[in-house]
Amino acid sequence: MVITMTTRRVAIHREQVKGWPIFHGLTTASDLAAISVEVTRPSGQPIDQAVENASGILRSSLAAARIAEQLKFVLVVAGAPIKPTERVAAYRAKRERVWGVLERQDISIPAGPRRDLEYPLADDRFGHVGSIEFELSDLEAALRVTRRTDAVCVATHPLAEDLLPSLAPALAQRIRPGSPGLLVALVQLHVNWAFTARAFGQFDDHLAGVEVIASDAFLDILEPIMLTEANTGPDHRT
Repeated sequence: MVITMTTRRVAIHREQVKGWPIFHGLTTASDLAAISVEVTRPSGQPIDQAVENASGILRSSLAAARIAEQLKFVLVVAGAPIKPTERVAAYRAKRERVWGVLERQDISIPAGPRRDLEYPLADDRFGHVGSIEFELSDLEAALRVTRRTDAVCVATHPLAEDLLPSLAPALAQRIRPGSPGLLVALVQLHVNWAFTARAFGQFDDHLAGVEVIASDAFLDILEPIMLTEANTGPDHRT
């Protein structure tokens, strides 16, 4: 891993994703890379606050680069696999689908048009995957969701087709519960998006933040702006 900038509280890292264990067995694009914004949490600071600080750097960088004007932002969420024989769970899953489950868990969801899709899994199980189109101003809220469940923020071309139908076959290959199945499925479809982003940080982690996966060409534009935003924005202040 290469550390490209470190301040007292914020670090920007960039690395190639080829060789990441979660992508083992996949053929990933040779120029696919990740950039992360890591925030060192002061004692007692909630993880959500650290994630919001990191998300703010990403949001302001996208706005400063004028990239947001060329993209559509989508929060994609994958539900847990369900067995039809578990009748109560199956009934609830079909009724609530992705969004009802999150609302029942008191997870705040950004506003925007919602879509969802049911897809078959092995052993007669099924799953749901959903998407919400959101504005750049809601990026922090969307990234908070990605820390709590199997969810990823995706940026696509404004006229791009709905991701869900192409995601379903890749998601159907998810085998291990708790694996980063959605991110892996999206990396398999990397030609259909400009970047993916998700938050990280759990429990008493010392560091929390966000990571962005995109082509080197995209990150070459975004990285210098992120360095500036990290050094001059409110997230740099103690």
